[in-house]
Amino acid sequence: MTSVNSVTSYNKTPGFDDFVPFAQFAHFIHKIAYYEISLIHTIWKMVNTFDEIDETSKVFYKNNSTVTHIIPKISSFFINKDGLLTPIYDNPLQKLPSFAFWTCKNLVSVTLPPGITSIGSSAFDGCENLKSVVLPKSIKDIQDNAFWNCKELTQITIPPYLDKMGLNDMIFIGCKMLVEIDLPDYLILIKEFTFSGCESLKYISLPKNLEIIGSHVFSGCKSLEYIDIPEKVHSIGNNAFENCHNLRSITLPNLVTLLESYIFHNCTHLESMILPDSIHKLGECTFVGCTNLINVTLPKYITSIPIRTFENCESLKRVDIPEGVTEIDHGVFMNCKSLEYIDIPKNVSIIGNNAFKNCHTIRTITLPKNESFFLGINAFTQCINLESVIIHSDIRRLDKTFDGCKKLVNITLPSTITSLGPYTFRNCKNLETITLPDSIQKCDESIFDGCIRLKNETLLKNITSVPI
Repeated sequence: MTSVNSVTSYNKTPGFDDFVPFAQFAHFIHKIAYYEISLIHTIWKMVNTFDEIDETSKVFYKNNSTVTHIIPKISSFFINKDGLLTPIYDNPLQKLPSFAFWTCKNLVSVTLPPGITSIGSSAFDGCENLKSVVLPKSIKDIQDNAFWNCKELTQITIPPYLDKMGLNDMIFIGCKMLVEIDLPDYLILIKEFTFSGCESLKYISLPKNLEIIGSHVFSGCKSLEYIDIPEKVHSIGNNAFENCHNLRSITLPNLVTLLESYIFHNCTHLESMILPDSIHKLGECTFVGCTNLINVTLPKYITSIPIRTFENCESLKRVDIPEGVTEIDHGVFMNCKSLEYIDIPKNVSIIGNNAFKNCHTIRTITLPKNESFFLGINAFTQCINLESVIIHSDIRRLDKTFDGCKKLVNITLPSTITSLGPYTFRNCKNLETITLPDSIQKCDESIFDGCIRLKNETLLKNITSVPI
């Protein structure tokens, strides 16, 4: 094979049969650029390149008149001082095929010609040094993963005539240097993972006609500080803003009726949140890990606070629970170490396992009168400043409920309780008196372990003390 180190043009495509997969062809270009033309200032001309593609097989053909999707002849490549590769096109093209420049790691910039209407899936996937892309106004469709992991891409303008159904899945996922992007106003949908992992994205103007934000769309956008959700948006997918560590403020429109799971997971700088009353249901783990969240206004028509909604919201001081809520599920307020007060509405009949575990600053708890009230395991474990508990509910069993509540002084249990599980009052070091009703039939022998001030030495004399 003729060496390219001593020439400025190369007029033969080396080592290829009459057809090759385009991804293999692109990989070949990458290897040549990296291994043979590195640091050479020249133009590499490819005269006899493949210029047609079969849509079904994704294969480039030479001189095959039966195919209809014509792509431009790649006439030359510019090699800069760092050995990075830029293609220069000759002819117009209608569709850039899938995997067209897949893993071309030396590709720096691309200007697509007028007339192109579609960019295939993964067309620039893995082009780690691609910094500049100029898209023609004729583009109407950008398919899945088109710019996946283009880690050096800093800015791109979306063409004005893109299909209104929007951006396809994962188009810009992993574009870590993308700082700003403007979207056409007529778009109504942004599909899942579109900007996921765009760690430098600070600002994005969402289309005024946008209706749907898919799941994970902005997950991992660590630099995003503020986003204005258009008023026509009625659906926001799960994990949509997960790990947006610098997001400080967001306002949800009144058309949103469901808040999906993990939507604000680990938004560690989010400080306050007002949820519109249009929301009738919350997903699981909505605010889990929002460590700077101080206050939240919940929608008044919700009936349940689902699993781990506020888990690890360490700065949360107060939440007003709507009167219609009947269930506070597992781990809802677990590790909310700054939560000072909670008013449990009269309609609540279920408090799940670990619901208030490690809420270190709560001082009083009142459980409302409610038949068949269920109080889960570890419900108030390690509420180390809990001093007073008033139980009006018809609870039948306690299990590790007040374990580690070392400031609890006294408690009166309802007459409906029949069973006390293991470690119910373990290490309640300041507990001095407790009234046990005659209804108790079984208890675990460990229920008062570590209760060094408890004075009622004959508490269990009429109760069967067995492990349960």
